[in-house]
Amino acid sequence: NGGRVLCATALGHSVSEAGDGNAAVAQFEAMRSVDLVITDVVMAGKDGIETLVELRRRRKDLKILVISGGGQVGASTYLRMAGILGANRTLEKPCTLTDLQMAVNELLPPAK
Repeated sequence: NGGRVLCATALGHSVSEAGDGNAAVAQFEAMRSVDLVITDVVMAGKDGIETLVELRRRRKDLKILVISGGGQVGASTYLRMAGILGANRTLEKPCTLTDLQMAVNELLPPAK
């Protein structure tokens, strides 16, 4: 987590973290402006797929990046499902900070 936050911060973005999908949705509702949500798929409580669907229902133009290293059905299945359900971009773990940086830059131009 720390590496991903540092990467996004170094790109000039403000970052907020949530421990799981339920916390992410609550935080999304409480914040005034969210440009990008990065979520893992396998999480306790509300998983990343459920989080994606709920956030997409709330805001159709929100940029969402879904990351997965697998689980019961494998990363490629989860990521394909995320794409069908509205993820703007997906990454398979393990991914490098460069991979993450490229995905973030693709979805959000670097802050000036």
